Amino acid sequence: MVPMQTEPLFVRVHEASRLLGVPRSTLYREVQRGSIPSRKIGGAVIIPKWFVVEGGEPDGGHTTRSTQR
Repeated sequence: MVPMQTEPLFVRVHEASRLLGVPRSTLYREVQRGSIPSRKIGGAVIIPKWFVVEGGEPDGGHTTRSTQR
């Protein structure tokens, strides 16, 4: 049986920056504001892949706030 390849559910900010064509500093700022849904795991900030695929806008009105612990 061949294992299924799956798409990642999250991407790091540097990858989202490349895919969206937006500077990393802009993404980090909007993550900090809570405009972009995100999570922080260790030292990495990750963004849901759906947000990037849908061409997420920094002011897109998403109400999911960043959870930082």
